[in-house]
Amino acid sequence: MPPHFTDSDAREELWGKLRHGSRNVAGVTWQLAVSVHVLVMSRAGILPFTTLVPEGFEDLDCRTATGDETLVQVKEVSAGAGQLGTSRIRDAILHAMRVTTGPIVIVTDGSVGSGLQFTGWDEPLAAQPERCITLADALVAKGLTKADATSVLGRVHLVSLPWNLREQTEALLCDTQGVHPSVASFTVGQLYEAFGEASADQRHLDLNRARTLTLSDVDTVLHKVQSAVDVNGLDAAVSAGVCRPADYSATGVASASRFYLGVDGAPIHIAQGLDVIRADEMDQITQAARNSEYTVIVGPSGSGKSVRHAKRTSVPVF
Repeated sequence: MPPHFTDSDAREELWGKLRHGSRNVAGVTWQLAVSVHVLVMSRAGILPFTTLVPEGFEDLDCRTATGDETLVQVKEVSAGAGQLGTSRIRDAILHAMRVTTGPIVIVTDGSVGSGLQFTGWDEPLAAQPERCITLADALVAKGLTKADATSVLGRVHLVSLPWNLREQTEALLCDTQGVHPSVASFTVGQLYEAFGEASADQRHLDLNRARTLTLSDVDTVLHKVQSAVDVNGLDAAVSAGVCRPADYSATGVASASRFYLGVDGAPIHIAQGLDVIRADEMDQITQAARNSEYTVIVGPSGSGKSVRHAKRTSVPVF
């Protein structure tokens, strides 16, 4: 059975070894989305956490006010179109067991096989013993006893979240904090940035100086955004069709090569300089719109037809 390392010296040693994800955080956009969502859920009182450590022992280390720790692993699978296999779930459990005897949460945007079902944050996998046979056998094959496999499944949770998670996070912030949708959008964007910076910094820090985010960070960002946004004026301008929101601050795509394969466009892609400037074509489209003429924009899926029209012709954006 893999050993548990719970004393402070061993945890400090593991802290230095296990944080490989912080070296690649620029591409882990869904991991950031999940981190922000967990923080907003905690601020809403849906989850019990008060402090979150991105890129800690696992993708996200969550602590309650009493110091109880839950380790979260985030598994993005083909933008929600794939399946998280039993072997990956097994390996995630074994990885987390090295650090904690507390709850282990595996979050994915994909489906799961081998008879498994999602449990949510409250129920452990062991509550479905008839569905965990294959996973338990996989753990035993890696050196756990049957008793140990059953025991660890009693603290493993399997959670499903959508790949397009940001809208759900913004809606939750609106519903629980009573803020304007645009305020929620800008707040979530700022929290994405905060988690990204904290994750990137984590590689340089030891356990005692680890970067954290707390519930008060949500309130601080909310206050900052609300102080800067004229909600009444914003509603009037949007209703009049003068402008619409465009968040250029969100963490970007993994790479230019992936972007050019075709993705859902966002303002951040323009901020990153990934869009291809077609000045002549845009002039023609803009002139046709001014003259109330029809324009047909033709191109393969993912080539930027909708993005270019929406992002380049909306004036002003904010």
